[in-house]
Amino acid sequence: MSKLLVSIKNLHEARLAVDAGIDVLDVKEPDNGPLGRADWDTISAIGELRESHREMPQIWSIACGELFDWAAPDSAAIDAAMKAFDLVKIGLAHIANQDNWFDQLQQFWGQLPAHISPVIVAYLDFAICDAPPVDEILLKMSQLSRDGSNPVQYLLFDTFTKGPDLDLFSFTSRQQMSGWIQRLKTMNVTTCVAGSISNENFANVLQLNADFIGVRSVVCHPDRNGSVDRAKLKSFAALHESGVGY
Repeated sequence: MSKLLVSIKNLHEARLAVDAGIDVLDVKEPDNGPLGRADWDTISAIGELRESHREMPQIWSIACGELFDWAAPDSAAIDAAMKAFDLVKIGLAHIANQDNWFDQLQQFWGQLPAHISPVIVAYLDFAICDAPPVDEILLKMSQLSRDGSNPVQYLLFDTFTKGPDLDLFSFTSRQQMSGWIQRLKTMNVTTCVAGSISNENFANVLQLNADFIGVRSVVCHPDRNGSVDRAKLKSFAALHESGVGY
């Protein structure tokens, strides 16, 4: 069954997620966008928490915003902030019309510490946010896989557009999503599905058979820009553990 990723924005939320036994803790600041980067001090503080829980099986990741506005600090600062983390992702909004978008992405990967695994992000609402189409991203990954030079073993399906009446299925069908995920499995790529996942659509999301399911809004009060709520987190973790709809 798919494992559970929860996005957290500060040290308090990180502790709640650790206590709840969440599989993947993903650091991001929702006020800064769908993949908004938290400030480096917050990332470092959460990294220190992870260092004190090395015996725990969780995976820890960082969201770094959008590639078009990425401004890299010096390499020493990146190494220090990311030393306790496993995965890093960055969004591809607003660059679909740039012929060298994939070259830019590879340059970003080259700035990451050697121990970090990059996550490529495919926005399902790519037409709205001017991101590369999902099929184009999968084609790039297939080409890298064939020539044996693919540094990316993780892909996140997400939505750039957030809203109370929108979710991942607002922009694609379950059948299309399942097809993409199965295609990625043939490339040995680990997949995560996110995008306003709720109690109501959770059973359909489980049927996609992604490796991970990523959430924030459903475990927060009053919404994704608020704070992780302990009771909501435990309730959704219990729903996930029950495998309803799987």
